[in-house]
Order: sequence, then C-alpha cells, then structure tokens
Amino acid sequence: VYRVRATTGDGNWYDADSELNLIVAPFFYETAWFKIIVGLGLLVVTLVGFRARDLRHRKRARQLEERVAERTATIEAQTTQLKELDAAKSRFFANVSHDFRTPLTLMIGPLEDLRAGLHGTVGPEIDREITLALRNSQRLLKLVDQLLDVARLEADRVELRAQQGDIVEFLRGLLLALSPLAERKRVAVRLDEPRAPCSVYYDPDLMEKVFVNLVGNALKYTPENGAVRVSVQAIVPVPGHPDFADMPEGYVTVQVKDSGPGIPSDDLPYVFERFYRATGADESQGGTGLGLSLAHELVELHGGRIEAESEEGFGATFNVTLPLGTAHFDTSQLAESAEGGVSKGTRTFSPLKQIEVEIEQSSDEETDSGDRPGEATPLESDSPTVLLIDDNADLRAFVAKHLRAASYRAVEALTGDEGLRMARDIVPDCIVSDIMMPGLDGQALCRAVKSDPDLDFVPLILLTARAGREQKLEGLSEGADDYLTKPFDVGELVARVGNLIASRQRLRERFQRAFLERVRQVLEAHLGDGDFNVDVLARSISQSRSQLYRRLHELLGQSPSEVIQQFRLERSADLLTAKAGTVSEIAYGVGFKSVSHFCRRFKARYGMSPSAYAEAVAPKHPR
Repeated sequence: VYRVRATTGDGNWYDADSELNLIVAPFFYETAWFKIIVGLGLLVVTLVGFRARDLRHRKRARQLEERVAERTATIEAQTTQLKELDAAKSRFFANVSHDFRTPLTLMIGPLEDLRAGLHGTVGPEIDREITLALRNSQRLLKLVDQLLDVARLEADRVELRAQQGDIVEFLRGLLLALSPLAERKRVAVRLDEPRAPCSVYYDPDLMEKVFVNLVGNALKYTPENGAVRVSVQAIVPVPGHPDFADMPEGYVTVQVKDSGPGIPSDDLPYVFERFYRATGADESQGGTGLGLSLAHELVELHGGRIEAESEEGFGATFNVTLPLGTAHFDTSQLAESAEGGVSKGTRTFSPLKQIEVEIEQSSDEETDSGDRPGEATPLESDSPTVLLIDDNADLRAFVAKHLRAASYRAVEALTGDEGLRMARDIVPDCIVSDIMMPGLDGQALCRAVKSDPDLDFVPLILLTARAGREQKLEGLSEGADDYLTKPFDVGELVARVGNLIASRQRLRERFQRAFLERVRQVLEAHLGDGDFNVDVLARSISQSRSQLYRRLHELLGQSPSEVIQQFRLERSADLLTAKAGTVSEIAYGVGFKSVSHFCRRFKARYGMSPSAYAEAVAPKHPR
C-alpha cells in the first residue's frame, strides 16, 4: 500500500491521503511452495539420516556379532584344546604311574623276599644294603603317589566325601599308627584332647594325608628326646567377630607343634609352595616339597585354612582350622548313608606299612618278615588254576612264582585277548589281570568274562597303577571281584586269590546241591510217567537240553538220560526191598513201559534180576 500526503510551500498539509495498492511478486524462497519443498526436504534428509544411522548401527552390530562369534569360536577352540591337554596330562600321569609302579613292584617285592630270608639267610652287611634299597624304593613310591595327588587336584578330580566324625578319635588312631616311628626316633608324642567330642565333617582319606604329612614332618625334624604336641580345640562362634565371617557355625583348630630347629623367617612365607625347600635344609632328611603343599590344598578343599608359625631354634607350629557344620560343602561332597542321611563312619587306620613317613631309619632295625610263601611244591592235577594276565613279563614271572609256591597252577597270558581265549579254553579257578594293556584292557576283559555264561562265575582280580578312588570304583563297577593297586604285597594277592577261590567253591557247592535237589524233585514227581524224557526234565528246571547235559555231566559224570534211568532203578530197588508190589507193578510204577526192558536194565545195574534182588536184600534190610 503506497500512501501520499501533499503539502504547500508554507508548510500546510492536506488532510486527505492518497493510497495506491501495489502487488509485488515474491522471491522464489518466499513462496509457500518453496517452504513446503524445504520442509519436505528436511523431513527426507532427517529420515535418510535416521536410516543411515540405523544401517550403520546394524552393520556395526553385525560386525560386533561376527567378532564375538569369532572370539567365542576361538575361546571354544582354546577351551577344547585345554580340555584335550588336560586329558592328555591325566593320561600322561596315569601312564607314568603305571610305568613307575610296575618296576617298583618288582623292586619292593624281591627286596622284601630277600630281607625275609626267602632265598636263604643274608648277612648283616647285605641286610643293611637291602634295607637301604627297600626304604628308598618306598620313598620313590610315596613321591609318585604325591605327584598323582597333585595332578588330580590340578584337574579338579579329587572327590571329597565328607562325613561326620570325631576329629579327636581320628587323630588318636593316626598317632597310634605313627607311634612306632616316634619310639624309634625317641620322640615323645602327646595329644591334648578337649573334654567334649569335636564332631567335624571331613573326608577321612584326604584328612589322613594332611596330618600324616604334618605329624610326619614334626617327627622327622624333631631331634632325639624331643617332643611333638598335637592339640585340639573347639571354638564357638562370636557374632560379628571377623574370624567367623566365613565360619558362622564355629570351627575346630588342630595344632601340631614340635621342638625341632624351626623354620627360618625368610622361608616361612613359602613353606606351602610346591617343590619349595628351605635353602638350609638338611639333605639327609629327604623331602620333595610336595607334602605341605598337598596338605594346604586338601585343607582348603575342606573349606578350612592352614597356617605356619615358627621361631628359629624353638620349633615350628602348624595350625589347621576346620569349619563346623556343612554350609561350606556342596551336596555332592557329603557322603550319604544307606538311609539317605550323612554317614558317620569311623576311621580304621591301615598298618604303618601304608602310612609311610620319610624318616631316616637305623640300619639295624628289626624287619617285619610276615607270612611268606614257602618253597614251590609239586602241583597235583587238581590244583586250583590261576590265569595271570599282564604285559610285563617280569611281573608275571614274579607273581607266578609265588602262586606256584602256594600250590596253585599259574598259567600266564601276555594280552587281554590272549587271556580271554585261554580262559575260555581252560576255565580257570581265578583270573588275575592288569588293567592297562595293549588291545583288550583289564576292564574290557572283565566285561567279557562276566558276560560269558561259561565264565561269569570265575572270580577276577584287577591289578593297576591307577590308585584313585574313581578308578577303583570304575573297576569294581565292571564286575571285578577284587582290586589291588601297584605296588602290592604279593602275599596279600595270594591270600585274596585263595579267599576268592574258596568262596566260589562254597558257593558252587551250594548251588550244585540246590540244582541236584531240584532235579531229584522233578524226577520224583514224574516217577511213574512213562513219557517223561530229557526234554521234559530240561523244561521243568528252566534249562536248555545242552545246558542240562553240560551241568549233569560236570557234576555227576552222566548224561541226563542216564540220570533218569539210574534214578528209576534206584527207586525200584527201594520198592523191591520194601516189597511194595510185584515186579511188573514196580516196573510200571517207576516209568518203564516194558517189564522185560526193566528187568534187563535192573540186572545190568545190580547184577541180578529184580525178583532175586528182592529175595536177597529184603531180609537183610527191612524197611
């Protein structure tokens, strides 16, 4: 709108304005359609931006997923590789164990035979050398056992079976087993007991390793006329006290204190490390640095802790703390009783021969000769046969010698396959087999024997260097009747063979009597049945015809038809003796269809006719 006002020269303005309406064409960016286009453009750009960002995020997510998948695959491959390496390590330790234990058996067994005088009297000098070799062989065996324990701990293959028991009673039994060593060292051992029983959940086998190491070390390093003191104390929980943060139900402490030289302060922080030995340790005392490390890990496996204290020159003290209750155990770590509750088994300690402690022994100490097999005696044809299967020729020869000396027929086989063939050929009275063999191993052999109806009654003993509880259970679950770990006492093996053979013989005789009584009952029930035959007898006692023939021939040396006929003739003789009827009546009454056939069979059996038998026997044997 263009407005105009006019004025004169003298400055007077006219009131009326003039207006002119003008229409000005807008610039393109001022138009509505431009604004709409710009708005739509911004909207499109925004959408495209969001879409591009979404695509970038999706692409990045895919890349991340691919990277995660790649890393996961790598980790899985590494995990598989680690598992394979762990399995290989376990197999390696099992094989090393086998390789160590077999020669150790062949070292310890002959040395014990020599020391016991089995091959003649030995002089004092030779006896000292034998004792030295035997002691070091046993120390080597202990080292092998400790290495295997450490390997199982690293592989998490140590099975904890905690059961409730009195730790004081447990320690009392252990110290009693170690008392001969203390007496030999002239060391006084004292157990300070609390007034009330200390009931703790623990695995007796694993806890034995802990305290045998602790008390054994105390005895080893305590000088003559010194003292070892074991103290037990139960601590009740104090609410809020830091000592009970991880042991809310309280704990029991077991203190093992000796009067030895003590542990240097520089070495004290490292006493529980594997293979660590103090720099100034006396080499004559032996030791490998594994015992305390093993004890430390086994105590921690129980949810406890172990600590060492020492002042050089005043002895060393080891404190074992075990928590009360079961909260620190998994359900699988508690030993279940037959009723479903936690068992309360007692601990019976093995002889000191199996609780070995590295203590320097005097060369003139008394030796335990024990019961040894006598000289080999000529074998009778009916001597029990023992099939010995092992791929080690020396071990076979050593065990076979002792078996023959105990009046057994020892038959040897090199492999499981050969042993199985020989077992089927000779049907031995007992089988003794190694587990780790090329081809058919001991467990597969056990399965084959126990699934064979012609061999399933033969007792089988497995010998192995794998001393773990799971391996033993695996062997027994396959049907093995007994299980011995190498190195073993050959006298114990011979005794177990004898026990198993005697037990099987008693069981076999019992089943034989029951079987023959069942046959007699069936024959009695069908005495007058002329159609009764071998097939009917076999069906009546749930046997096949071939099985019936084999069993009767084995027990009586007769075929089933001969047994049936003999039974009928014996019953006819009883009836003739009792004058229970005429010859024809008795013949038909015992199942004969022909009187003449009966008379012929009777005369062949008793050497006279039925009527003559009745006249000759009846007056002498009134019935």
